[in-house]
Amino acid sequence: MPHFACNLDRARAPLCHVWNHTVGSGRAALALRADWQRQMLRAHEELGIRHVRFHGILCDDMGTYLIERDKDVYSFFNADQRSSIF
Repeated sequence: MPHFACNLDRARAPLCHVWNHTVGSGRAALALRADWQRQMLRAHEELGIRHVRFHGILCDDMGTYLIERDKDVYSFFNADQRSSIF
């Protein structure tokens, strides 16, 4: 079994707490809704939220992969739109 050792007395720099400015939001498809976008914008303005964490960015409900006229079609339109919420 691998051995892991951590000497906390030798910390060299403070840990960046990016989670202080992050909110979790469930599935990525929620970000396509106008009410969700308004809520996240308000959280950004009033609370300083800078990042939104979600899952399922490549799931079917995001429309990333489609079959049209028997051809594979890849579209990252919805994912690209959600990467720039603020």
